[in-house]
Amino acid sequence: MTKQLTKSERLVASTRGVAARRGKGDRAYGKVADRDIAAPPAEQRGMFSEKPIAVRTEKGQVVGRAFRRQPYFVTLAKLPADRTQPKGRRLISAEQFKAMRFYRAAWEGSQSSQMRCALDVSVRGIGMSRNDRETIPPGYWEAQRLKDCEKPFGAALRETMRAIILLDQSFAQVAMMRWGSRDRQRIITGTGKQKPRIVNEVVPISKNHSEMVKQEFLEGLDHLVRAAGRHFAIE
Repeated sequence: MTKQLTKSERLVASTRGVAARRGKGDRAYGKVADRDIAAPPAEQRGMFSEKPIAVRTEKGQVVGRAFRRQPYFVTLAKLPADRTQPKGRRLISAEQFKAMRFYRAAWEGSQSSQMRCALDVSVRGIGMSRNDRETIPPGYWEAQRLKDCEKPFGAALRETMRAIILLDQSFAQVAMMRWGSRDRQRIITGTGKQKPRIVNEVVPISKNHSEMVKQEFLEGLDHLVRAAGRHFAIE
């Protein structure tokens, strides 16, 4: 006589069956396999990590894996300075990349919770008494670093640098916010069994607008490298 399984027992049995069908590497991790993780859309893949990355809590405990969104300047660092030479010099140098990471970290630190900053009384600061250092939250120091990074910028340049480095907007998005946009239809030719299709896009009014934003951004990078470089020298 066949034993009837309860609902909970059937659930456990089905879970074990799924785990058994996976590879050893998947079972070793004990979580969902990479192939089962939803990937970002094709038009946004450049804005995410190439492979799923471990998601951790504040204490470092791994709770899963996912495609993590990466800053837009990470994508810019992979682009060549000259499109006709894909393997030539990169658009962003190592020094500029380091300065942008410092700028981004200072901004993220300045946006931290005021309550948690108030509870953090670890020793920090130079040239101050211990009692004074313990009463200043860490968000204050990050805000000071952010202010130092943006000191060489004017109002317009600061808006451009914040949009690209901190808010992950592309050159085209900044151009459209500044000068407006237009609708464009693009025909994608099909390959194999795929049929040709028409894609509607929103693009800047002029191609020159994106190039103007790009040149403004590269000019701002020179100021940022000098401003952030002072902190590198201190640290």
